[in-house]
Amino acid sequence: MPVVATGLVLALVLAVGAAMLALRPGAEPANTTAAGPAASSPAGAGPPVQGFLVIYGPPTPIDDAVSQGDAERFVAELQAVGIDARLVDSRRSDQVDDGLRGLWVVLKDGFDSREAAQAECDAHRDVAPACNVVPPR
Repeated sequence: MPVVATGLVLALVLAVGAAMLALRPGAEPANTTAAGPAASSPAGAGPPVQGFLVIYGPPTPIDDAVSQGDAERFVAELQAVGIDARLVDSRRSDQVDDGLRGLWVVLKDGFDSREAAQAECDAHRDVAPACNVVPPR
């Protein structure tokens, strides 16, 4: 009987620990890439950021639990109007600044020139007024 009780306590401790780890502030949001909220891979796990990029709005700090879903909602809003934006974890990209501890960045990349990226920003000022162009590193 003591062996069974010890096993149950150990299983409970492991389950609680796993739940706390999964729910900790700064955990990656469920949304991920340009595929939208239903995507199954972790955010930022898509292809590497390359070329000139368009950042559609201010990045969101990864460890800011209050605004954790802001970047996901913004990507969904852009995708709903036909903009091929994706959510990138800055810590997984050499092309995107990290801020203090990492940022969620809503962007589109792969532009061959500053002019092409600027045209993307200009075309979508109605839904992304803070859009800006970043050159490749």
